[in-house]
Amino acid sequence: MTDNSGIIGLLIGAVALGCGGATERAPAVEQTVEVTGGDCRAKALECGSGFTCALSGQAWECQPDGSLPPPVEDTGEPDTGDDTGDDTGDDTGTGADTGDDPEVPPLSLTLVIDSGVLSGVITAEATIQGDTVLGVEFQVDGKPINTDVIPPFVAAIDTTVYGDGEHVITAQTADQHGQTAGDLAKRIFDNTAPLVESTTPAAGSSVFFEDGPLTLSMQTENSPILDLVTLRANGLLVGELNAPPFEAAIEYTELFITAGSLPKNVYLQFRVTDTLEQITEVAHDITIFSRLDWKFETLGDIWGTAGVLPDGRLVFGNHNSKLFAVTSDGDQSWVFDTDNDITAAPVVDPDTGITYAGTLGGTLYAINSSGGKVWSTSLGSPPAGAAVVQNGQVVMAAFDGTVFQFNASNGEKTWSAKLPSSINGGTAVGPEGMVFVGSQDAKLYAVKDAIGFWHVETGGEVWSTPVVGSDKTVYFGSNDGWVYAVDILGEPVWQTEIEGQVWGELALGEEDLSLYVASTSKKLHKLSITNGAQLWSVKLGGLTHSSPTLTDDGLLYIGTTDGTLHGLNAETGATVMAFEVGATLHASPAITKDRVYIGSMDRNFYSVWRYGASPDGLPQEEPGE
Repeated sequence: MTDNSGIIGLLIGAVALGCGGATERAPAVEQTVEVTGGDCRAKALECGSGFTCALSGQAWECQPDGSLPPPVEDTGEPDTGDDTGDDTGDDTGTGADTGDDPEVPPLSLTLVIDSGVLSGVITAEATIQGDTVLGVEFQVDGKPINTDVIPPFVAAIDTTVYGDGEHVITAQTADQHGQTAGDLAKRIFDNTAPLVESTTPAAGSSVFFEDGPLTLSMQTENSPILDLVTLRANGLLVGELNAPPFEAAIEYTELFITAGSLPKNVYLQFRVTDTLEQITEVAHDITIFSRLDWKFETLGDIWGTAGVLPDGRLVFGNHNSKLFAVTSDGDQSWVFDTDNDITAAPVVDPDTGITYAGTLGGTLYAINSSGGKVWSTSLGSPPAGAAVVQNGQVVMAAFDGTVFQFNASNGEKTWSAKLPSSINGGTAVGPEGMVFVGSQDAKLYAVKDAIGFWHVETGGEVWSTPVVGSDKTVYFGSNDGWVYAVDILGEPVWQTEIEGQVWGELALGEEDLSLYVASTSKKLHKLSITNGAQLWSVKLGGLTHSSPTLTDDGLLYIGTTDGTLHGLNAETGATVMAFEVGATLHASPAITKDRVYIGSMDRNFYSVWRYGASPDGLPQEEPGE
């Protein structure tokens, strides 16, 4: 409660002096006529004997109380002084003072101030309803700033001496009857121009044409009091907004930007005006690039994921019986001719740089980093999936149901095991060399040294390539529409039903305890590895022969049969990028630094910028070179 002892005390004191003085009256003979020009309730104008103070119209005046004889008309004759003294004592009480106080009107005060946000010197006014008051005291945040005693009661407030933010303005008064009244108002003082916290795209950003349209957004500190946000690109109005979110988009065609004109600079302006007409503007350049870094043309469909050599070159096969190595700039390093088409992904041993690739002719090749053959061996059947290189051994499954292990350095067979049914997926190698592989008899097998240890039955063929966690849990999907988790002994941990069959390899994200699974429902699912609970599910535009690829920076990439390379936020599933190529993407993406590589059924191998910016905001390689 604000301390109002100052003004209220002064006002009440003044009332006491005016209405509550000494009771001794002046001789009646000195005040026997009606008082005019003043309020008879005041001591100096107090009515004498035979008169009473009464309301007459709008004024308080002395009126005869009936105790005196009516005035004698002056006839011009001398006064005889004859006074019979006959006083019957008959007093009807007309005009007599009964002792009742006159009705006192209630007192109220209303504080009038401009609404909204205030700046500079502003005026506060107090309007009074009721009897006469002797003044109004104004306060800001409980501290008196002015006392006005002459109507209209106003105070000038300099908002610049206070900090920006909300303040409380108060007005208080009292009348001569001891009644008090007050009012308060909360207002925001603002004498600072708006602060722009961030803009998107930021200064120097690399923005990609294929992600269009160009979207501008802005974040500001004091958005509740903003009047207008204006967004412009190359001088053209993109958006005028007066409430968050402050975001608007413009098509590149309106900026006269085409794919053939890239790279292209664009000048962006972010202008903010608050309710006090204070303005802040931020402006900078960005560069529009193509997400396509380069593409390498071949004469055959590309089905398999690329391997990455230790020096960053990419190795991939095609349906023209060739194995290619290209540089990160898209230049051919070497090409190796094989006996048949390559559909499974070639795998690179990071320690030796040797690439292992199987062909539809049933041959497994080992090719060194210079493109020369190290060795080759027959599988007797096309490979069911990619090879696994581990501890100096190469493990590969063949379509006829045979699982092989070879010496990585010379290709000698270490062991082989024949399963009861054919195999249509890759293998996973777990602790102590245990091999896990699915089969078309609807089972997942665990094999080691040509000996089968256990199998897990599902409700459909198992095409999915399993993955093994650091805790030795094995995760895999089935064409029955379920995802399974079993321990190293094949005992169930959990199982979860999803929509569609699972054809590709699952992506394991142990840091966020998640499993990423694509299915023929055109959906990508995120599951908890703890209990299989679904964390999110995103509908994509096509089927997913491709497997999701998870990156260390929390992004997820996958290709679909509608020819789109999708980039998603692994935590939320939100789309980060979508790049369209000419045909189906069966391959899974390969990731190196800021680029993603993928082959397509249109016979091209693509290099695509992921987020594409080096520390100076420009792609590390000039697009198109």
